[in-house]
Amino acid sequence: MPSALGVFENYDALKARRDIVAGLTVAAISLPQAMAYALIAGVDPKYGVYSAIVVTAIASIFGSSSHLINGPTSAISLLVFSSLAFLDPENRTGLFEALFLLGVLVGAIQILIAVFKLGDLTRYISESVVIGFMASAALLLAIGQLANAIGVRDKGDGHMQVLQRAWLTLFHGDAVNYRALVLSVSAVVLAILLRRLVQRYGLPQIDMLLVLIVTAVIAYAYGWSVPDGTGHTDVKISGKIPASLPEFHIPEVQVSTLGELSHGALAIAFIGLIEALSISKAIAHHTGQQIDYNRQILAEGLANLAGGFFQSLPGSGSLSRSAINYQSGAATRFSGIVSAATVTIALLLFAPLLRYIPQAALAGLLLVTAVRLVDFRRLSYALKASRYDAGLVIITAVVGVAVDLDTAVLVGV
Repeated sequence: MPSALGVFENYDALKARRDIVAGLTVAAISLPQAMAYALIAGVDPKYGVYSAIVVTAIASIFGSSSHLINGPTSAISLLVFSSLAFLDPENRTGLFEALFLLGVLVGAIQILIAVFKLGDLTRYISESVVIGFMASAALLLAIGQLANAIGVRDKGDGHMQVLQRAWLTLFHGDAVNYRALVLSVSAVVLAILLRRLVQRYGLPQIDMLLVLIVTAVIAYAYGWSVPDGTGHTDVKISGKIPASLPEFHIPEVQVSTLGELSHGALAIAFIGLIEALSISKAIAHHTGQQIDYNRQILAEGLANLAGGFFQSLPGSGSLSRSAINYQSGAATRFSGIVSAATVTIALLLFAPLLRYIPQAALAGLLLVTAVRLVDFRRLSYALKASRYDAGLVIITAVVGVAVDLDTAVLVGV
């Protein structure tokens, strides 16, 4: 295996400038995405930010692809939520310990796949299964954010089917918080308009960050995100994120939960590898880079293993951040290290301000992300290709919504 720090071979000022520009651009979207994806997983936003630091940096150091950016992703976060759904959400300490242990298990499985050179096993997960998985993930992502978008509490518990919980939340829950609804709708509209401006004029892709800044300013200006004497706010905010780096922590192992977590970890490990390898392969098709796929698998495992010991959300290759990294002119994997370092600096300098970001605004961004998660052209092609492909897509998607995502992957395979 080539040196992990081979990124610095034949490195010059031009490559450094390109990597720094790309890394800074990626960081601008990594921070809001990290917080939003932690929300999907049902955990504190800080664990998503920690993932954008630890998982991103480790994968960039040891990986093979020059442009792949790792960290929290929407699909993996949904799988994490599904894997932790059997736990009591009110027991935050137990939930977070399970989250960290899940990351360690995912990393260990991926490292074993690399050590025994079993990466070819990912080929048994067909494109139709992946398309069905992404379709159900997008629907679950949208359903899961409806409560935050209208400013009400989720009803039911993790043992209920997701559609049943959504029904209870929407029709038998709290009254709609119209302030939250204004913020979520504003976030959706701004996200669509700004993305069109970015694409039309080739502007820096900081549209998601701008959406959060604008909606946070609106909420603060009207006093919706400012706590009163009792600590209550008119709209739910992200919560306090400490201005400190993730600390080394050995997850607590509960034997009674290990079986359930292992089931979810297996699905996360394979889906994560499919995400990372597919993105690497797609970008390498344009750059001509030769990817060492086994090395990339090992990097994914090392990143998630380290993340589990540093309080991070499990992650994988991010399609949006990797595409931005490539389009911004990144030359080497050093751009991922720059991105992680920039998120670290932003966390240390601006953590007190991050708490004022309304969860309704994050929910609005995630509703837009849900739509963008589905490749409608590939979905249409798979449904029309053959009855076999259509059946795989439908079965995987239905099981994903009716049962859970990790079961959907296993049934599809």
